[in-house]
Amino acid sequence: MGQHGVLLAVSSLPGKYGVGDFSTEAFELIKILKKNHVDLWQILPLNPIGYGHSPYQPFSSYAFDEIYISIEDLRKRNLIGKVNKVPQRSKTDYEKAKYIKEQAIYHAFENFKKDKNNLRKLEKFLKENPYVDEYSEFITIKEFNNSVSWDQWTVRKEDRPDDFKYNKAKHAFAQMIMFEEWNKIRKFANKNGIQIIGDVPFYVGYDSSDVYFHRESFLLDKENKPACIAGVPPDYFSKTGQRWGNPIWNWDYLYEHDFKAMMDRLYFASKFYDIVRIDHFRAFDSYWAINPACETAVD
Repeated sequence: MGQHGVLLAVSSLPGKYGVGDFSTEAFELIKILKKNHVDLWQILPLNPIGYGHSPYQPFSSYAFDEIYISIEDLRKRNLIGKVNKVPQRSKTDYEKAKYIKEQAIYHAFENFKKDKNNLRKLEKFLKENPYVDEYSEFITIKEFNNSVSWDQWTVRKEDRPDDFKYNKAKHAFAQMIMFEEWNKIRKFANKNGIQIIGDVPFYVGYDSSDVYFHRESFLLDKENKPACIAGVPPDYFSKTGQRWGNPIWNWDYLYEHDFKAMMDRLYFASKFYDIVRIDHFRAFDSYWAINPACETAVD
């Protein structure tokens, strides 16, 4: 007999705070899947959503978006008090969810850091997850610069050392909590005979910690702009093709370094998912390199 599965983004779960997250609803879904003899739960990328709320233009391949943190879990940990719920809607309210979760994370971190043992735990977490450390630094400096792309930054971490240290630790704290929350969900799924299929975008977003800290892994010009960008050529689906805009991998460099950048992303995904789906797999066989000056993917 074959396996049966569903595709459901975590953000599409019923959510009390503007978005589906790592709360009770995820566990309830797993119970429903088990009852209906479903073996697989496929999700979309959980990485920090970038331009247009797209999980395929993420700010990092090694972090979860903070909108997924569970308010109820933070309360159970005695890190926050009561948070007002958002009226249920048919669509996800990303901006509302982001605001609510930012406030909750701030108050939770204020209580968390009162215990020095907690701070030591956080330090250990970052040593074990260096890419999360990079993301925490990246997103902190990005916020200092009103969230513009890293190639337009004018404020550096040295300009606001105290704020930088605090905010970086706060973002790292959120990642540590979410890693723990998601692993509880995955273990519960596995216990109930359900495997989780995670989605790993083949390309990364240009405005990401991946590119910012590892520019040598991508085809960039002398000004650190993409020398060419990703997409797919014209076909029956689109006469002008698809112009995604992601930077192209520097395959010569990756080859010389045992494809470390790609393998590290897959290893990270393997820690959180039972099965990893690479999207789009076609790029392993052939890819479409587009001149950034072109408005379509025809050339």
